[in-house]
Amino acid sequence: AQLPFFAVMLIDGHIEVHVNAGDGTSTRKLLIKSSSGTFSDGQEHSVIFVRNKRSLSVQVDEANPSDVKLGPLADTNLLNFSNFYIGGVPSIDAVEILKTTQSFYGCIKNLIFDMELLDFTAALRYSNVDMGSC
Repeated sequence: AQLPFFAVMLIDGHIEVHVNAGDGTSTRKLLIKSSSGTFSDGQEHSVIFVRNKRSLSVQVDEANPSDVKLGPLADTNLLNFSNFYIGGVPSIDAVEILKTTQSFYGCIKNLIFDMELLDFTAALRYSNVDMGSC
């Protein structure tokens, strides 16, 4: 059985969102392209996710939101965040779930999850990260 997961990646200047609610349906993928050509432009960008039952809405900066529909049982399944990774996934998990081993290179700050600002200095574990150097 597929475990539920949610992944956001910056690949070739575009934002990719992968989500599987663990309900036996295939992983849904959403590709968001910048109107200027790339999000890898050295500028700050905001990404907002809103889940409403079987729909996930993703808004980047001030652009119109993009939506992806989840499987029929998604409204009753919670996404499992027992393993919550930011910027990359351990290689064994990444290859199995996302078919990638590439980690994020750049700056992440002011990450809000479930209406709470995350404190990166309280991370349980990290590697190849320079904290507070955006």
